[in-house]
Amino acid sequence: MDLTHSDLTPAAQAWLDFTRRLGEAGLQIHKLSEGSLATTPQQSGEVNEHLMHVLTQAILMIPRIDPDHPEWFPLLNSTIRAFNGNQDTVYNVSRIRGSGVYRVSGHRGTARIFYLQIKHGQFGIDATSKFVRDINVDEFKIAADGAYEILLSAERPAGYDGAWVPIDREIDNIYLSARRVADDWVNDIDPTLSIQRIDKDIEQAHWTPAEYNERLNAIPNYVQLYAQNFVGIVKRQHALIPTNAMIEVTSMLPTYGDQAYGHGIVEIGDDEAWILETDVIDPTAYWGVQIMDAMGNTLDFMNRQCGLNSHQGKVDSDGRLRVVVSRHDPGVLNWIDKADYDRVTVRCRFFDSAFPKIKTEVVTLSSLLDHLPADTARVSASERQEALLARAKGAQLRRRW
Repeated sequence: MDLTHSDLTPAAQAWLDFTRRLGEAGLQIHKLSEGSLATTPQQSGEVNEHLMHVLTQAILMIPRIDPDHPEWFPLLNSTIRAFNGNQDTVYNVSRIRGSGVYRVSGHRGTARIFYLQIKHGQFGIDATSKFVRDINVDEFKIAADGAYEILLSAERPAGYDGAWVPIDREIDNIYLSARRVADDWVNDIDPTLSIQRIDKDIEQAHWTPAEYNERLNAIPNYVQLYAQNFVGIVKRQHALIPTNAMIEVTSMLPTYGDQAYGHGIVEIGDDEAWILETDVIDPTAYWGVQIMDAMGNTLDFMNRQCGLNSHQGKVDSDGRLRVVVSRHDPGVLNWIDKADYDRVTVRCRFFDSAFPKIKTEVVTLSSLLDHLPADTARVSASERQEALLARAKGAQLRRRW
C-alpha cells in the first residue's frame, strides 16, 4: 500500500494533522510532568495512562457535543479514570446555551447523592471553567414513582410552577455536569438522566465534512488543555503536602459545595503500612477514601480494593475511622491495596460534613495490629475474595455510559 503523503484529500490531510498534533500534545504533558510528577519510569508510564483517559473523554464527547441537540456524555467512570475521579461516582457532562430552555428528567433511583452543577466553560474545550451553581436534585420534588423534572432557562416559563433553575442568557458555553454517587454498588439504583432543548423544534443534527474536521482538530487541544490544567492542580497540591501526610484541599478543587476533601501522598516500603485515622464522624454520612497513582489516575477499583466507602468499610467501635494502606493484605477489613506503585496519592471525601481532623502514621506491617484497636474488624482470605467479587459485580452494574 502506498502511504506517501502527496496528493492527500482534505479529509486525509485533516486526519494526518490530527495524529501529529495529538502526539505533540502528549509530549507537552510529558514535559510538564518531568522532574515533579514523573520521576521514575513507572510514573512516566502513568502520564501515558492519564493521556489515554483524557483522549477517551475527548473522543466520546467532542464529535457530538451540541447545545442544540444536547445529550449526556461520560466524563469519568471505572473505565475513564483520570482527574482523581471518585470510585463511587459516575460523572457525565452536557452543553447548553443560556438563551435556550432545557429539560433534565429521569428517575431518582436510590444512589446516596445525585448532584448537577452549572459551569461556564469546560476545561479542555475552553481556556477557563467557572463553577456557578450546585443543584442537589433531592431539593426538588420527586414523584412517588421516583420521576423528577428540572427546567433550566434564563426566565421561568410562563405558567410553569415545577422545579426551575435560572441560567445566564448571555453565556453561550454553559456546561452541566452530573455526579451520581453510590456506596452500595450492588444494590443502589443509579439515577437516570435525559436532557432536551424544548424551546425549538427538534431538527436532525448535521455537520459538514469541514465541521467534522474542525471537531477532529479540537481533540488534541482538549487533551493538552485538560491534562495541562490537571497537572497544574496536582503540582500545587504536591508542593503543599509532606510525604505520608494529608491536608484539606477543598478550596483547591472544582467540586460541589457540600463535600470536604483531603489529599495525601504515600511512599512506603513493601514491609510497611500507612494508617489514616479521623475524628468521630457521623456514622450515617457518606465518606470515601481511595488511592490514585502519582498522576491522579484512579486505580482499577473494579478489580482491586483500592478504595473504601461508608458501605464497604467500617467505623471502629470507638467511633473513629481507621484505614490501612499497604501492598500486602494484612487481613483487616479497612484495607486499601496500593499494589506495587512506588508512590500513591490518597483522596478523602466527606459529604455534608466539615473536614475532620486526620492523623496519619507509618508502621511496620508486622506491628500493624499493635497500632489498631483490639476489636478491629478482620477478614479471612476467602472473605476478601468474596468482597472483591462483589466489587467487580457492583462496578459493572453501575450506569457508566
